Amino acid sequence: MALWSGWQLSRERHRRASRYLEVLTHAPDQASLRWLIGHAPTPETALQELDLARRAIALMVAEHDALDDRTVADVTHELNAILAAQGDDGAVSNRLWTERLQAYTAAMARRGTGDLPRARVARVLLAACSLPDPSPEVLEQGAELVAYYRQASNDALRAAFGDARLPENIRPSAFKD
Repeated sequence: MALWSGWQLSRERHRRASRYLEVLTHAPDQASLRWLIGHAPTPETALQELDLARRAIALMVAEHDALDDRTVADVTHELNAILAAQGDDGAVSNRLWTERLQAYTAAMARRGTGDLPRARVARVLLAACSLPDPSPEVLEQGAELVAYYRQASNDALRAAFGDARLPENIRPSAFKD
């Protein structure tokens, strides 16, 4: 019976991660894409960078806001399957994805710059679109774009995995499985 329940649990985790990543499988917001195209050298560059940013934001949200440590592993596994199905498994694409993910996570972790995390992530996105030194207005619009996709990812995470809730009488630091 343990084998059967383990298989069912694995299938449920797979289903939840797939449901969460639906936020990435639909086309990006057209207004956001048009805005980014206005700052990128080509429309293809803007679409590619927006897709990379959305992937990175989804992984960062899963890592930061998930209820369970296994969630980010499940999400990463499902994201790899989506990328493979999209034909996004070439060496150049994998290298670019790895570089961008590292840049986004480093931007999120960086402290002491005076920028909010969403502005630091927006700087990475804009620099990848050949705008390394954006005006304050463009940076703010980029930060709003990042905040929009972070909120969409967070909403999708809660819809797929549920809200984090602890008993009222237990401190989060004292909670154990």
